[in-house]
Amino acid sequence: DGTQVWLNAGSRIVYNNLRFNSSNREVQLDGEAFFDVAPNSSHPFIIHTSRASVTVLGTAFNIRAYPGDPQFEASLIRGAIEVHAKGYEKPVRLRPNEKIVINTPAIVQQQLQPVKILPLTYVSDPSASTDSLIMENAWVENRLAFTSKPFELLAVDMERWYNVKFNFSDEEIKQVKFTGVFSNESLEQALSALQLTGDFKFRIVKNEVYIMK
Repeated sequence: DGTQVWLNAGSRIVYNNLRFNSSNREVQLDGEAFFDVAPNSSHPFIIHTSRASVTVLGTAFNIRAYPGDPQFEASLIRGAIEVHAKGYEKPVRLRPNEKIVINTPAIVQQQLQPVKILPLTYVSDPSASTDSLIMENAWVENRLAFTSKPFELLAVDMERWYNVKFNFSDEEIKQVKFTGVFSNESLEQALSALQLTGDFKFRIVKNEVYIMK
């Protein structure tokens, strides 16, 4: 139908090839993807995930819905989208430069806000063609961007980025927060860069990364 989709590492998209674009435009997403949806007012584009569904007519946005991740995120670049969170009656309509964050039931039990609307995050990247890039979809430009992200969550992104497994020997290290942008750095270069602001040591054994004090 002219829609373009970029899939991040460890992600997949599924749709019915026989029915798509005839009576509906529906896909199932597991993981993270950036959509640039071709306009079609008579056939809305619907993305289903385990946590929520997103309905659009024509727009550009990012969805992060990895199975097992603590949060679902939908980030709107332009146009408009409606997010139907499972367990909630009213859909949420986003405006450009906004994102919705939906927490898992386990996190909600910790008295955190289950659904939040936040502005997109712009980060500085000297190697980019512009002064800054949007953190939520920086991966489309082959960049891993993060702002005040705990090492434990950053490690999950790095596991997908570098196809490795992180192992922490200390709980305190998991909570250390980092801000930065990676593009062409090797795994060892990226970890060495993190060491400049974080007090830890690391050891790489094949596809296993060991983080210790």
